[in-house]
Amino acid sequence: MRVSSQVPLPDVLSAPRRKRVRWIRHGLNRGSLYVALVAACRLLPRRLMYFFSDHLASPVVHWTLPELRRTIESNMRPVDPGVTPMRVLRAYSRNLLDTVFVQLDDGRVSKGPRFEPDPIGDQRIGRALAAGRGAIVVSPHIGGWDVGCRSLELRGFDFRVVAQPEADPTVDAFRRRSRYGGPDRTIEAGSTMDSFFRVRRELERGGLVVMLGDRARPGDAVPVSFFGQSALFPRSPAAISHLTGAPIVPAAFVRAADGLFRGLSSEPLFPEEGRADPQALQATTQRIALAFEEFVRAYPEQWFNFYPFWEGPR
Repeated sequence: MRVSSQVPLPDVLSAPRRKRVRWIRHGLNRGSLYVALVAACRLLPRRLMYFFSDHLASPVVHWTLPELRRTIESNMRPVDPGVTPMRVLRAYSRNLLDTVFVQLDDGRVSKGPRFEPDPIGDQRIGRALAAGRGAIVVSPHIGGWDVGCRSLELRGFDFRVVAQPEADPTVDAFRRRSRYGGPDRTIEAGSTMDSFFRVRRELERGGLVVMLGDRARPGDAVPVSFFGQSALFPRSPAAISHLTGAPIVPAAFVRAADGLFRGLSSEPLFPEEGRADPQALQATTQRIALAFEEFVRAYPEQWFNFYPFWEGPR
C-alpha cells in the first residue's frame, strides 16, 4: 500500500526524539511502590485491599498532594463539577488494584476482576474487521485500560497494543503484564520509524490494533470540542485510519457499581475514501471526541488524567 503524500506519518509513532510529556506529576508512578503493592495483594484478601485503598491510601494522597487535588478539580469542572477529587482517587486506586489482581489471577474470573459479557462491543469490532482493512480500537484514559485489553484477549480477539513506554521500567513491565495473559505483543510507540510500519503491517493483514486517544503530544495535536471546551486530541488514530483504510471503534472499559467490568463502545468510524487531508483528520478526531464524551459523561469519576488536561501537552 502506498502512503499518501498528503499526510505526514503520525508523530506519536515516528518521532522518538520529542521531549517526553509529563502526564503524571504526582511522583507516585514509581516501580518500588508497584512492587510493594503487588506484594501486599499477594498477602492480603482482596476486600481488605479495597478497604485500605478507599479509607487509607486515597485520603492520604488527597490531603498530601494539594497540586494533584487542584488539577483533578480543574479537569472535572467542565465534565461534572460534582465529582470530587476524593471520588476520582478512590476510583483510580481500585482500578490500580484490579490491574494487580488480573495478573495474580492469570486471567481467571474467580479471584481477579469479573468481566461482563459485551456482545454489542464484540459485534462492532467484528463488523469493523469484516471490512478487510483491519481495525483500530481507540480508548480514552477512563476505567481499566489494561484490564480491558485482558478482557479482549479472553473474548478471543488477537490484537496489538500501541503504547508509549512508562518512564520507570518496573512500571512499564507491570502495565504490559496486565494487558496480556500470554506473550507481550505491545508495539512501542515513538521508538523508531519501524513502529508505524509495524502498525500498518498489522492492519494490512486484517489485524486489530488498540491505542489510547485523548492525550495529545506536541506535533500530534488536533483541536476538538470536548464537553463544550476546546481540547487537543492526538491526530495519530485518525491519520492511521485514513492512511490504511482501517475503521476506528471508540471503546472503553469501566468498573460498574456492582464490581463487574463493563465494555462501552460506539459504532465503527469508517474513513472517507480518498480523504487524508487535515480537514478530514480533524473531522474524524472530532467524532472520536464525541464518542469519548459519552463514555466520560456516564462514568466521570473514572476519567483518569492527572495533569492539566485543558491546557494541552507541556
